[in-house]
Amino acid sequence: MFKLIKKLNLVLAIFIAFSPLLSCSQPKDEYLRSNTVVFGGGIIMSIWALGEGENAQADAQSAVDDMIAMGEQVNSSIRVDQDSYLRRFNDSAVNEVIEIDRHIYDMMSAVLEYWDKVDGYFDPSVVRLANFWNVGIEGISKYGYPNFDPIDRQPDYLPTPDEIKLYQSDLPLPKALDLQYDKENEKFYMTKKQLMELDLGGIAKGYLADLGGEIAKSHNLKSAMFNLSGDIYVYGQYYFNKESRLFNIGITDPRPRRNLMQRGTLAATAISNTGLVTSGDYERFYEYYYDDQHQNSEQALLVHHIINPKTGAPSGLIWDSSLQAGQGAWKNDSLAVSSATVIHPKAMIAEILSTAIMAAGIEEGLKFVQQIDGASCLIFADYASLSKEGAVFAYTDDFEFFNQQTYNEFNRYIKV
Repeated sequence: MFKLIKKLNLVLAIFIAFSPLLSCSQPKDEYLRSNTVVFGGGIIMSIWALGEGENAQADAQSAVDDMIAMGEQVNSSIRVDQDSYLRRFNDSAVNEVIEIDRHIYDMMSAVLEYWDKVDGYFDPSVVRLANFWNVGIEGISKYGYPNFDPIDRQPDYLPTPDEIKLYQSDLPLPKALDLQYDKENEKFYMTKKQLMELDLGGIAKGYLADLGGEIAKSHNLKSAMFNLSGDIYVYGQYYFNKESRLFNIGITDPRPRRNLMQRGTLAATAISNTGLVTSGDYERFYEYYYDDQHQNSEQALLVHHIINPKTGAPSGLIWDSSLQAGQGAWKNDSLAVSSATVIHPKAMIAEILSTAIMAAGIEEGLKFVQQIDGASCLIFADYASLSKEGAVFAYTDDFEFFNQQTYNEFNRYIKV
């Protein structure tokens, strides 16, 4: 059952009041824990592995080692800043058949399978638009939080709708891309039907988390968790003091976006043998001010890394042709989605859905989730502050909102 709630300033204020920063404490069962940087930096892969029986420790260590190796393998396949299968595809000519590996094939197969289910709102071919908006890796590194100075560190200008059209594709991705699998020779190929580049960073974390679940099963682990900076897959149940229960996951308040240490926990859910992914506008972003705006957060445009394929702009920005003396300018959508958390048996699918919700908005996003078996969600939609009047959120019964009772019952959280 889905619930859509509006104007919850009083209730949300209570949630914030009882939302200290929480983290999972040291488990008293013998979890082997590992933290590794993946995908060229910026993404931390946190692994908890718990074996069973005489070889428990060895099995856990072997699973961790295999997962780290798998992360390196996937990274080498999709990196675009050096020679890789994906880089060769991006550099290829139209109609040139390019060999890829199983990782890219599986990720792109999922993208194409879910294209219509999310109305094209998850599109890995918007990479050129992301770079045009300076919300790719290089742009965010230069202008983005926490490095930005509101006065000195912003791009010279923002793209206009006419300029954006030059970067948008003529064909939708399913018609612009051909995937092939040569079963006899175990070979995979991809061909572009128009000029394009792909960036699989928006799906690779969930994909790798799912592979973690397969690795845990192959090593006969009792319990495991794979957390790639908020893209989570949990295997089995969580063991603490020799007792087992579901993994309790806390969902972070996306505001205030400038101060991580002030964010509380607004909701919780308990999961096992499934994926959970949160997408948001509050970690990879910069602020932009037009010349006639004062340098304060209320007037700042929020420019973040998730591109709406329909508008060609970061989700949450709307073009208003009446602004700037009739020349037109971007403005913030007051009901833009600030955070979308999705649960699905596969973290990769949860990642597709959470990103699509960010781009499509709260009402369309709910429709996406409703039509997919096994999917549930929690969506916050409000530009300024979740405690302001007019805040909107939607959720399924799988999520429990944070209050004193849940604080007592769920005293350990993994925040995403």
